[in-house]
Amino acid sequence: MLMADVSIDSACEEINHNDVLCYIQNCFYNHPKVVIGNNLSALFKDDEIDAAKVWLFNFVDTLNTRPDGLPRRMRRQGDNKKKLDCEDLLALYNALDNAEIKLPLFTAANLKRLMPMATGELDICTLAAMMSDMQSQLINITSRLNSLEAHVKSEQNSVSSVIQSTHDEVRQAFGSVNVCLDSIESRLHDMSHQSPAVNIESLDANAAAVNTSSAHVQSTSQTMPTTVPPSDDKDLASSNTSNTSSWVDMAGGDWTTVSAPRKATKPTKPTRPVKVTGTRTNNAVTQPIKAVPRRNIVAAFVGRMSKDTKEEDLKLYLESAGVKDVICHKLKPKEGYKFTTSAFFVSCNVDSRDIFWDCSSWPEGAELRDWVFRS
Repeated sequence: MLMADVSIDSACEEINHNDVLCYIQNCFYNHPKVVIGNNLSALFKDDEIDAAKVWLFNFVDTLNTRPDGLPRRMRRQGDNKKKLDCEDLLALYNALDNAEIKLPLFTAANLKRLMPMATGELDICTLAAMMSDMQSQLINITSRLNSLEAHVKSEQNSVSSVIQSTHDEVRQAFGSVNVCLDSIESRLHDMSHQSPAVNIESLDANAAAVNTSSAHVQSTSQTMPTTVPPSDDKDLASSNTSNTSSWVDMAGGDWTTVSAPRKATKPTKPTRPVKVTGTRTNNAVTQPIKAVPRRNIVAAFVGRMSKDTKEEDLKLYLESAGVKDVICHKLKPKEGYKFTTSAFFVSCNVDSRDIFWDCSSWPEGAELRDWVFRS
């Protein structure tokens, strides 16, 4: 191999100063590539590894004929950048050695930085560098674990305090419920042994504080049956009577049935049919006596008209259809109401009944109903 026959005494030998390449050049054939890569990472800084890698790739670019199989120049990034750069540097150096490309002689300015070349001492130094790196990583991991443990403890204390406060509130709530239940039970016990009437209002006030007592209040607010159902069995009838009286005596006082007042509805009076319509004409004797005859007209409620429809426009519209004696009155909404459409009271002569009730006489969508007169 050409690279193995490096002669310092050669007068034409080109010499370059590079500590990293000097170390590789002197250890390349004596030690494993993995050991050399680990030592490069431990001995030299990132910028020194980068400078050596750039120098070697630039040297390849100056060759007249580029050998086949050389690795490409790659820009490494991330946490393992230094290790990957060392691997790229060794891979390129090995490819140049396999292609029998003669490299210049490399020198180092400070030989103290270079590890001893003996294999045993080299392994010990590599292990020391690896131990130092692992120690720094372990310190970092320990600090992160301590921080995480402190955060978990603070969160645990916060959750514990919330659970404790909720537990106290629940116990306090159930304690008040138990007090109310005990009060109701004691009052019912007193009612069963006392003859005077009990203050029902205070009992209801205590029972209203507990949801479970609502059914009891509702059941005691109704009248207890005091009549005995008809039965042929006298023993069964007497037993029912004794049970009913005992419940009445336990409640105490006079009980009355209370029902919710119903909303009064105004009865509708049916319109009585007309039996006779007067036909007598007035004269000098009967002049003061007069009647108001009904107008013989057709009247309807007209709805769903446009909001801006006017009475005069609707009247002219119906007269153009042939309806006679048209009268239109626009209906106004009651106070507090608002219409989105217009409604009208419309009447006409009875002779125009057929035209008035013809759907073709009205705009599309208009709705008509009989107008109901109240006497």
